[in-house]
Amino acid sequence: MGFIYRDYVKDIYINPNTWEILVSGYSYYISRIEGYEGWLLMLDSTGGIKWSKYYRYTTDYTHTWFHRIYVDPGNKIYTVGTIWSKTDNLYHAMLARMNYSGGLEQMIILNIAGHHGYMKDVQLFDGYIYAVGYLMSPYAAIVLKLNASDLTNVIWSKSINGIIANELAITYNGTHNILYIAGKSLLVDANGNLYVAKLVEDPNTGTVTLEWVREITPWTREDYANDIDLLDNGDIVIVGVTKSTESNGNGFIAEGTPDGILNWIVVFGTLSADSAFKVKVSGNYIYVAGTTNTTELGLFREKDMLLAKLDVSGNVLYFRSIGGSYNDTGSAIDVESGAIVAGGLTVSFSDDPDAVAVQYYDLLVYAEVGTYTGNLVWTDAAYPNASVSDVTELIGKSRFTIDIEDTTTHTGISDLDPAITDITGSVVSASVDPAWTHIATPTEVHRNPYLKRI
Repeated sequence: MGFIYRDYVKDIYINPNTWEILVSGYSYYISRIEGYEGWLLMLDSTGGIKWSKYYRYTTDYTHTWFHRIYVDPGNKIYTVGTIWSKTDNLYHAMLARMNYSGGLEQMIILNIAGHHGYMKDVQLFDGYIYAVGYLMSPYAAIVLKLNASDLTNVIWSKSINGIIANELAITYNGTHNILYIAGKSLLVDANGNLYVAKLVEDPNTGTVTLEWVREITPWTREDYANDIDLLDNGDIVIVGVTKSTESNGNGFIAEGTPDGILNWIVVFGTLSADSAFKVKVSGNYIYVAGTTNTTELGLFREKDMLLAKLDVSGNVLYFRSIGGSYNDTGSAIDVESGAIVAGGLTVSFSDDPDAVAVQYYDLLVYAEVGTYTGNLVWTDAAYPNASVSDVTELIGKSRFTIDIEDTTTHTGISDLDPAITDITGSVVSASVDPAWTHIATPTEVHRNPYLKRI
């Protein structure tokens, strides 16, 4: 499916009560105005569109990007992202709240004088909104706690020098809220190391302390985490990219204790660029969406979306590639109530004749896991060359342990006092014209033997 031009899926959420599927992302030129616009798309359990809306800050801001979402089922939708200002030539971290039908209730931006700001992840926890992102010039992670019903009411905001925060996971240990953030650290290596940091919040006093930052320092090229999730026992799972094992990039999946001690890491890939972009823990299994180069695997399809399933001990249960004859990538996944939904970017399945040269369309894949039917929801006419392949034995992979270094002394946590601007009244929000949307409505169920084991 897709809108007019370039479309990017950034996050997916499955409602456990209704199996509705909410997708976030951004696209170019939806409203026929120059620039990117954020969007939300609600599908029913069969992939049919319930509603789709785009959002654009119009005053002097040219681009609006949506990234991660957090959904309070049947109630509110929270999203974060970035808005670019033509006037001050700065990127501004953005947070927004919508109702469950996509109606915009509030959107704010953070103004940190002279700094580019990016907001990457959001969670609703214990009635409050927590969000993470980063600043540039110099790099610093930003972590905020806000009033969920009024995003201009910042409970506290912090910055941590020398690291970039891409993702957030929160838990409660009986006395304190524990926040884990992950991304790229520049504390001891200018190329960047993947790291995990632990913050501890006293919910009674609001005091926030940085307990530790831990990173893989034996790797010496650019390495970073794209996502983080927690196992039921409190262990941490992170996924991302390492260029230390292959200069073009390999994907990795790692698991460690709540104290940041690495138990295992699985690195996978080819001699071309591979990645792990999003992770979802469900029960005793770890599901990952990313990208691999299937040409090098002998499938001659350039890039494919990659889906992986591992157990909590790091044993690989499968790698599946999904795509067509051109470039397709994976960037989002959710697993809930017997279903996997994964999304990303596709060139292969566009119905526009110029797609290969200049235009891209989103790819959404829906597969049942509880009943093991492995159904894919897409039409014969739109996707005649769609292919799902078991590449478990084809893709390069290794499982090992590696040293972790505590680099907490190289940084520190500081109060951040951003100026908050409520831009709700200046945001254009409208339903996407169905004529501009290409959607895969199933005309026939495709049964693929490779997916029956999902």
